[in-house]
This record gives sequence, structure tokens and C-alpha cells, in this order.
Amino acid sequence: MSIQKKVRFVNAPFQELALEKYQQRLIETLIDAIEPDTASGELPLLPIIERYRPIGSTSEVLFRTVRKCFGTVKSHVSHVVADSPKWEHTAAYYLEKIPFVVSYVKNDHLDFTIPYEYQGKRHEYRPDFLARLKCEDGSKVNAIIEIKGFETDKDKQKFLAAKKWVKAVNNQGGFGKWVYVYCRNPQKLEEALKTELEKVLGELG
Repeated sequence: MSIQKKVRFVNAPFQELALEKYQQRLIETLIDAIEPDTASGELPLLPIIERYRPIGSTSEVLFRTVRKCFGTVKSHVSHVVADSPKWEHTAAYYLEKIPFVVSYVKNDHLDFTIPYEYQGKRHEYRPDFLARLKCEDGSKVNAIIEIKGFETDKDKQKFLAAKKWVKAVNNQGGFGKWVYVYCRNPQKLEEALKTELEKVLGELG
């Protein structure tokens, strides 16, 4: 007699009986932690670049919406759509005010996504904002910004994928310097961005 006939599963797959979900989570965590051993001659982690569209642009963003919007100054896109007014509108407000933010854009209709796996399935992570920051030495840094107050297991997988993406792009070297910034409180966004810039200057120094 099969398990499906002996056990009634409510809102859960039968694999849960053997804790498959947690086994898969361990596998994903180990895979994300494994990196090439460059010291022994292995090639560094590199990005897979889209062949026919290697570089995206804010000039391609054009859409209509009935959602609440806020005008911008530092963004190449005229308005920010506030899907989550408490978080995204506040973050956009501070991005406008932070002096070392040269420009920014909400990741809306940009097609900027980072692939990741969760529970054995492939997903696309769409971070909240992209920004260009200016270091004290005048150099520019590109930042991927995520604003989120509560972090789930799925979110952790997204963040690991984003950090790996940043490392791969920086290894490739053809798209400038990138950092990933995860901020739990938009009012502390300037502090979070400044911390990442200091890390970049420390690496260069």
C-alpha cells in the first residue's frame, strides 16, 4: 500500500513526510557557499551575459500606471511608483536627498532580475532599486538596493544569489564596480550605503 493511500496530506506534498523541503534547503545553501578555488588556478566566478542585450538602459522604460506615483529629480525615470508607500516611497525620498547618490532608478519595467533557486525550483529576484554612488575619491559604484523589514527563508536565498551575482560581475570587470545593499529601515539607508562605499575604498586602498 502506497503512502498516498495510507496518509492524508492537507496543503502539503507527500515528500514532506521525509522532510524533503529541508533537505533541498541544505543542498541550496551548500551550493551557494561553494566558490571556485582561484588560488589553485580555478577560474573565478563569472556572469552569464545575455548575448543580444548585454546592457540595459533606463531609456527603455516607458509605461502607464494608475498606481500612486511620486516625481523624481535624480532618477532618469520621471516618477517612482510606490507599490509600498511606507518603504519604497521613503527609500526614494532618501535616495533623492543623500548627497553621494548620483542617480537612481526603481527597478520597475527594467527587466533587471537575478536568477536563484528555492525549494528545487528556479525563480527570478527583482531588487527594489539600482543606484550610482560617488566615492570620496571621485570613483563611481553601482548599487543594488533591497528595502525589506522582514526576512524570510526565501528572501535569504534571494540575497545570497544577489551577492554571488555582484561577485561574478566584479570579477568580469567590464561593467564597473557593484555592491549589494540590504537595508531593513529606509531611514537608515544613507548609513547602509556609506558602509558599502567604505568597504570598496578599503579594498582599493
